[in-house]
Amino acid sequence: MSQVHWELPAGIVERLHVVAERRGATDDQVAAEMLSAQLVEDNLKPKVGEAAPGRLSLIGIGEARPGFSARLAEERLENEGMASSQS
Repeated sequence: MSQVHWELPAGIVERLHVVAERRGATDDQVAAEMLSAQLVEDNLKPKVGEAAPGRLSLIGIGEARPGFSARLAEERLENEGMASSQS
């Protein structure tokens, strides 16, 4: 374990104490849990200009004419070398 000294606004300290009391934990335990969760979440966020693993970097919404098939459009793009098959 390491010790860290933080200077926080009184409002944050008060909210931290309320959460800790409600959970039956110490302020330190709750602060460590919240900080740990934030750091894990931050590690999952992509860097600027990168897509997160397993997530789409671009999506679109629109309307199509009757009879339009996304599967056939994707096959056509693959045949033209514009898309790659991921099956």
